[in-house]
Amino acid sequence: LVDRAASDEGPAMARAPWQADDVDGVTWVDCDAAPGSFVEVGIDEVVDDYDFVATARRVVDAPAPAPRRVRALPTLAGGATVGSFGR
Repeated sequence: LVDRAASDEGPAMARAPWQADDVDGVTWVDCDAAPGSFVEVGIDEVVDDYDFVATARRVVDAPAPAPRRVRALPTLAGGATVGSFGR
């Protein structure tokens, strides 16, 4: 999961599934993925015993959210909605 996109200052900052935010180290990835993207990587190196350097293999699109079902409110004659407000 990419947390911060790559910039002139360095590679993208990401987390592996076992790395908790603000607790564990980070994974530095050489890719141009946007924050929030899932990237499949290969771990190349361990840095300072807790950070990883990885090479991006592919960007995995997150699944699209399920469509929300919309319910229409029951209405009375004249278009007024049925509800307790205004009774």
